[in-house]
Amino acid sequence: MKREKFKVIGGNDIVDVIAGRIDRYGPPTAIAHKRLMVDERAHFAMACIEKWALIAGEPDGEDSAGRTKTRRMTPVELVDHACSVTARAFAEFAQRGWSYTTPSYQQLADTVLENENHNE
Repeated sequence: MKREKFKVIGGNDIVDVIAGRIDRYGPPTAIAHKRLMVDERAHFAMACIEKWALIAGEPDGEDSAGRTKTRRMTPVELVDHACSVTARAFAEFAQRGWSYTTPSYQQLADTVLENENHNE
């Protein structure tokens, strides 16, 4: 029976954090195994969101000619806005079927181990 090189040491429903060695003599390392993936449509949408976020501003009165003045968002406002956009975007991706979950690292490791033991 083969021995596992890696062990899940943490994470959540979005990512598993795995500890182990890439090779027998290498240093220990931590690896992130993504559990939530998005397809190309979602990547494109996120790129649009990134570009459009550069123009984020808030009304800040009018100048002497009556034109609307804008100001850059404060860091707090920008982070709050970014988190709101992210939550809304990922909810929409899920609703449209543009995101999917992958098996946990442990499920993958168990499947590989089972297949290797079955083929011995």
